[in-house]
Amino acid sequence: MSEDQLRQQLYDAFANRAHIYHLLFTQLRSELGPEKAAELMGRAIYQRGVQKAAKYASFAPGDLAGLGRAFVASLPDDGAMFAPEVVRCDAEGLDIKFQRCPLQQAWLDADLAPEEMATLCRIKEPLRAPPIGSRCRRALTAFSYLTVSCTRYVFTYLWPLIVLPLTFAVSPVPMPKTKVRLTSMVLSVTVAVSVLPLTKTMIADPWIVLSVTETASL
Repeated sequence: MSEDQLRQQLYDAFANRAHIYHLLFTQLRSELGPEKAAELMGRAIYQRGVQKAAKYASFAPGDLAGLGRAFVASLPDDGAMFAPEVVRCDAEGLDIKFQRCPLQQAWLDADLAPEEMATLCRIKEPLRAPPIGSRCRRALTAFSYLTVSCTRYVFTYLWPLIVLPLTFAVSPVPMPKTKVRLTSMVLSVTVAVSVLPLTKTMIADPWIVLSVTETASL
């Protein structure tokens, strides 16, 4: 197979990817509405970007020039497909502008409506790191969720420790010693059985993990 044929297959594969994006968005929109469809697709595409970005981890935290060179060198067709332009590369950040996009070209060739194409372009754009103020607000929100989650788990698993002593305190009739010992045993078993699931569930809860990660990332 000639080099031209291979190049054409490469461009066709990107056009096929563009059409799949469009069809996925159309189906999700019909079921969930445009906002939720765009959110789900954007999150999925972003996660794939995170997976691909792992190979650039060696350039962290400050070798932006090396990162830029490695990224541009990895682009298909020696960069001709996207025609990248390094707009900025300094200690503050790295900005690379694509002057062409095979996905957008495929949508243009398919005569998609401008509004539809604008939505698809917005979905596929990478998420940018939020400014410091936004990160602080996100961390505050995450911390609030962490507090609510911990409270919810405590009341879910350890409610007998709260309800039973309160019952004893307000009861006008003294409890027999046998019942007191039995109640103490119940409380002890409740603690032993509840603490482990509580710990495991809190650690496994992705929202709690996200909350801790968001707060620690400041």
